[in-house]
Amino acid sequence: MALRARPRTMTEASHARIAVTGTPGTGKTSICRLSESTVSVADLAAEADAIGEVDDSDGAAPIDIDKLRDFLATKWAQPAEETLLIDGHLSHLLPIDAVVIIRCDPRILGERMAARGWSESKVEENAEWELLGGAWSELEEWSGVPILELESTNVPPASLFQAIWGWAGVAFKPDSPERPIDWVERIHG
Repeated sequence: MALRARPRTMTEASHARIAVTGTPGTGKTSICRLSESTVSVADLAAEADAIGEVDDSDGAAPIDIDKLRDFLATKWAQPAEETLLIDGHLSHLLPIDAVVIIRCDPRILGERMAARGWSESKVEENAEWELLGGAWSELEEWSGVPILELESTNVPPASLFQAIWGWAGVAFKPDSPERPIDWVERIHG
């Protein structure tokens, strides 16, 4: 079931640009596909002519974040007219209003990436990044925007999408103080 309607509590003043970030493979794109209003970092970078050639060593195209930020400073100069999800593991580096970090048990994440045919080194690198919390553990310190961390390990994308809309609908206030996900503690005790 695709959940596309905004909650009734959403007001015009609460429209925002929400970064949906996380380690590759955590489910960001699956969640964002449930919204009628979403854009990927790659599409924004292409529009801004801020994307480079694909690197043969890892199959990724580098994005010039500074050039993309400059482009969006003009494009997004006015407040958001609708709630927009920005899909991508670099989305939190853009001029956004809130951040959702999608997390996944590194063991399951490794299985997901291997099933996609990723190289063993790329799987290990990304699973380790997730295990250690990557940049996510420092995000709140330097972003100055509301942050919601959601675990996708055994949660369907529709439930996560609903949680994001619910959070946005109450002006990004958490239900209770949250403790960041610590995979090292959960896995290794």
